[in-house]
Amino acid sequence: MQSIRLSNNRFGEMIPEFPNVSSSLTDTTDFSDNKLEGPIRFVFDLAKLIVLDLSSNKLNGTVELYLVQKLRNLTTVDLSYNNLTVIASVSLEYLNLSRNLLVDLERSLSLTSLSILDLHHNQLQGSIPVPPSFFYYVDYSSNNFSSFIPPNIGNYLSVTIFFSLSNNHLTGAIPQSICNNVWLLVLDLSNNSLSGKIPSCLIEGTKTLRVLNLRRNNFDGFIPDKFPRSCVLKTLDLSGNNLQGKVPKSLANCATLEVLDLGNNKINDSFPCLLKSISSFRVLVLRNNMFSGLIGCPGINGTWPRLQIVDLAFNHFRGNLPHIFLETWEGMMEGENRHLEYIKYELTFGGVYYQDSIAVTFKGREFELVKILTVFTSADFSNNNFEGPIPEVIGKFKALYVLNLSHNALTGRIPSSFGNLSHLEALDLSSNQLTGQIPLQLARLSFLSAFESLI
Repeated sequence: MQSIRLSNNRFGEMIPEFPNVSSSLTDTTDFSDNKLEGPIRFVFDLAKLIVLDLSSNKLNGTVELYLVQKLRNLTTVDLSYNNLTVIASVSLEYLNLSRNLLVDLERSLSLTSLSILDLHHNQLQGSIPVPPSFFYYVDYSSNNFSSFIPPNIGNYLSVTIFFSLSNNHLTGAIPQSICNNVWLLVLDLSNNSLSGKIPSCLIEGTKTLRVLNLRRNNFDGFIPDKFPRSCVLKTLDLSGNNLQGKVPKSLANCATLEVLDLGNNKINDSFPCLLKSISSFRVLVLRNNMFSGLIGCPGINGTWPRLQIVDLAFNHFRGNLPHIFLETWEGMMEGENRHLEYIKYELTFGGVYYQDSIAVTFKGREFELVKILTVFTSADFSNNNFEGPIPEVIGKFKALYVLNLSHNALTGRIPSSFGNLSHLEALDLSSNQLTGQIPLQLARLSFLSAFESLI
């Protein structure tokens, strides 16, 4: 027998000790997604073992990984989603210890041969351990690291393509050395207390970067207008900072951009028509800034056909909601014709990927969508100065889940075409100047659980 796969069952308690397994040809053992606990020493007698997956169980205490040293063929160990507290030294290529209770990395883990290291969601603290220069994938997110990012860290990330320090307690500036890596595809420093200016070299580096997430820090100043002509960004999230100025014109070079979140800053600009030719757009968030003027772009032809989430709330936009502009948002009209997927960026090795997330306001509360389904659509135009009638074309947005037009100066009637919004769960039209009767067609909306319309 070469492979033992017992994953995704309900096996509980301890794994029995199997005798005389040292001559076994088994190279893969997968006991993931069960309820196993206690010792599992027998697997370390499987001399041919290459892959060991014990993730998503109830293992606790100490797993004696020094026993791994005698398994010369072993390359992959996944112990994530357990309750482990101490890990002894081990030499591997791939190690996943995420979602455990690790507190100290330096005393408990040898990094000498790893190329993929996943330690997210533990309790690691102190200074950031500088990874060896041959690491391809490093995830230190959701721990308790509380220091500066080492100034020379870029010198150790020369071949790293994924690097995440999100959800820690980091302070200080982004070191310039992080721009030394010409292979970096994903950089996530979100949800920390980093400050200072966004380094220009980091924006210039988007000729290789696919994901740049600096959300919820304390960065100030302007967004550098340095996006290269060869920009390949898919996700740019700079929300929740103190950024000022305008949307950089060079951002139009990022022709493959799917997610742009500039919300909760101090950006003072007009509607970003400079991005109108980016046909890959799925998410546009400008919420809570100082954008002003009319929305809509002249000379449009199929602008943003894949757009599924748009949030322009809490700005100073004015004028009518332009019918011809909204008509091009085909992504909100597709309904059941869309595949059930998540917006993510898949790396080219190891089956790993970067999962996009975003905050949306739904039924008066802010929710974090840790996974953005391609079928989820929302439009929030609230708290602006829009006027005139509600465009009938919105009634074509059959895929729409959330629609918020509240706190504007809209007039006229609620379009009867809103009865076609078969997926709508929340509709807010309050604090406008609407007249007439509530259309009977709204009774068709079987999913609608929140409706505010003070006519």
